[in-house]
Parts: sequence; structure tokens; C-alpha cells
Amino acid sequence: MQTPRLLNERSLEELLWEAVSQRTEGVVVMRDRDGLRHGVWIHGGYVVGVHVAGRFDPLLDLLRQNGALDAHAYRACVASLWQKPSRSGAIAMELAGVARQAVRDALRQQACLRVAALLEIAATRGHDACFEAGPVPMTEMSVRLPLGALLRKVPGAEAKSSYQPSPISLDRSHARRRLRELAKRLHPDRNRHLAPEERAARAADLARATAAYHGFT
Repeated sequence: MQTPRLLNERSLEELLWEAVSQRTEGVVVMRDRDGLRHGVWIHGGYVVGVHVAGRFDPLLDLLRQNGALDAHAYRACVASLWQKPSRSGAIAMELAGVARQAVRDALRQQACLRVAALLEIAATRGHDACFEAGPVPMTEMSVRLPLGALLRKVPGAEAKSSYQPSPISLDRSHARRRLRELAKRLHPDRNRHLAPEERAARAADLARATAAYHGFT
């Protein structure tokens, strides 16, 4: 667990970039002056969930505002929430025939609105923030968004923030993507159709690339 630091010593965006660039798993926690605890869940280098304490912005309301649910379907989905353990997006698709893409778009919109709210809280009432490593609960996974793309969708976020990810972090991220691409082509499990000698040669190439990535060559 990382020791919390006051937000006037480090911006919330900086902490988010650090967590994403290191591909850590856990939650970036921000506490405001009222003691409320907010969080951004990180998994595999992506933002997968955002929680703003005290904020009530149900997905069904967004689907209705976006025209994916009419008044009758909205009431039916809300009533079903009390009867089924399913998530609201799944209920909207099952009960009202809402397209999966419409649900995904609404989830991204919801995450964007929540990040905008967190940045505003950080600027006006933020107290401290830290990263807490640990498995991300499935109940907290609602999206899978790159942090840069998410921040670009937040109105005024770029103008408000003076923090930019370092070239080292960006280079590391590029190298990580390159290694993943090599793994998809060279891993033995993906080349079972090849002769043993060819599989071994590709596995050796992948091992050398992995060692180079970690600085062992």
C-alpha cells in the first residue's frame, strides 16, 4: 500500500498515469476534505471502473437520456433490478432489447462523467491520494478504457492539467505493446501446428525479447 500524499504535492492525473504506465492492478484512491473515499480501478494498463462517493448516476438513466429506453421500458428495467441480481446493462439488453453497443457507449459516457467529477473534486476539495494494489472485483469492472482517451473526453481536462506522462513511461508502454505482439506470434501455445524445432526456435526468440524488455540483456 502506498503512503497517501497531499494532492497539492502531486496531481490526481499524475498518480493515474503512474498506475496505468506500470500496468499495476488495484485502485487509485482519492480522499476529499469531508473524508469521502473515491476511486479509479486500474487493470492491465486500463481504467476499468470509476467510483465517486455520493454520486448517483445509474446506467438506466443514461440509456433513457440517450434514447435507448423509452419510458415504459425504463420503468420495466428499474422494476426488474429489484427482482434479479443481473447488472442494469444486461437487464436493458435482455428485457428491452437494447443493443450491446448502446450499453457500452453509455458505460463509457458514465466513466467519463465520473472522471470529470473526480477531477473537479480533486481541484476543489481533494485532500490526499494513493494507489492500493490488489485484485479488482468483478463488480467494479464496467469499462476498459485507455487513460489518455478517457481524459481527452473530459471537457477541459487537458487545459486544467499541467501533468504529462514522461517519455520514459510512454516508451515503456510502447515496448510492452511490442512484447505482447511478439508473444501472440511466438508463444509455443500459439504454434502447436509447427514442427518441434520451429516451435523451439520461436520460443527462444520470445525468451530473448522478454529478457531484453526486463533489462537482462
